Amino acid sequence: MARKKREPETALIESVTHDGRGIAAVTGKKVFVAGALKGETVRFQRRKRHRNYDEAELLEVLEAAESRIEPRCATFGRCGGCSLQHISQDSQREIKQQALADSLVRIGQVEPARWLEPLFDASPAGGWHYRRRARLAVKDVTAKGRVLVGFREAYAPYVCDMHRCEVLAEPVAGLIDPLSELIGSLGIRSRLPQIEVAIADNQTALVFRVLDRPSATDIDRLRAFGEYHGVHIGLRDIARNSI
Repeated sequence: MARKKREPETALIESVTHDGRGIAAVTGKKVFVAGALKGETVRFQRRKRHRNYDEAELLEVLEAAESRIEPRCATFGRCGGCSLQHISQDSQREIKQQALADSLVRIGQVEPARWLEPLFDASPAGGWHYRRRARLAVKDVTAKGRVLVGFREAYAPYVCDMHRCEVLAEPVAGLIDPLSELIGSLGIRSRLPQIEVAIADNQTALVFRVLDRPSATDIDRLRAFGEYHGVHIGLRDIARNSI
């Protein structure tokens, strides 16, 4: 029997999760709509069905919430690296505080007598370039003529075609294209699937996970890249655990 085609639906978003997914109740079943905000009327399409809830992709915002803002990143919504860029900073803090309060009551069965004001960066850059640890996927894509470096897409296992990241801390936020060019110049360009990122106040480390041992030329290029950009370069052989 052919599976019934999933048609777009329209619903009012009643609440929102801590990771930016709107929740609608449709025919008695909860539907989590990524990118939808509380109070919005949206068109969506169900992508994954579960017994007690479904997951859906946002197709169109018919009536927008006041807290909705324009995402800064060109790949937001397609990239799976973050999920809150469409929400104002004040609303993000409210959502996270509510998630904490719900967890305390539901799991810990406690409720604080009072809440302190949240701590946050009030500078113009506050709310951006905050992520200090990440795993960047790497894929040599012949059809695009270059190596893709970045997070995986939200609705597919592919590496997102991106050129910088607005949530990664500097200097890595601006190193997506330079890393793509570096790996594209290596002999093991198709045998390097991942880069582990760690950014501290005094040092940035990039650990390249490799499937084959790099050549001496590759080592020289990696070392030169690290020296030029002021980052520490490490290598980890997935099979041998280290090099």
